Amino acid sequence: MLDPTQQQQEDDYTVPYHWFKTPDNQRGRVYFGYMRACIEAIRGYAKERHVPAEEIPVLDIGCGDARFLGELEATGFTQLTGIDYSERAITFAKLFLRRASVQTANAFGGLPFADESQDVITLIETLEHIEPSLIPQMLKEVSRILKPNGIFIITVPSTHHPLTPGSKHYQHFSEESLRATLAPI
Repeated sequence: MLDPTQQQQEDDYTVPYHWFKTPDNQRGRVYFGYMRACIEAIRGYAKERHVPAEEIPVLDIGCGDARFLGELEATGFTQLTGIDYSERAITFAKLFLRRASVQTANAFGGLPFADESQDVITLIETLEHIEPSLIPQMLKEVSRILKPNGIFIITVPSTHHPLTPGSKHYQHFSEESLRATLAPI
């Protein structure tokens, strides 16, 4: 069951809006910039393990319409999984992706993955959509399924961009508040 903010997001998800962004404007340059940085971090992880990057399994929690997974597919990654609580977002994701597996799932417990089974877990612009009291549960689940020495990549909006009335975000983060939020893991 979705809370009112999540339901608002679900109701507003009428188009796969992430797929309309391009690197031709300021917002697009920022968006594609952090996606490229995340991809390079995954490539660095693969290089350290002497494994072709394209073979590194990646789990994107809160994948939405799977724009980030689409970028990974476009650069040759083949072992991609995405989950999101939004059935609409997952429906859009399935329209755009060729190889990635996407499904509706609850990230607050009972994810359909074995303990210590994931090499790379990403939360790309996701944490702000989670009710703050539920974040510890989600992080516990991430910690359960992440392999020892795996990597957890997270991007969040900055407090330099304040919340707007009617936003689908519960919070934005400073470096300090993000560290405090992630401290339990």
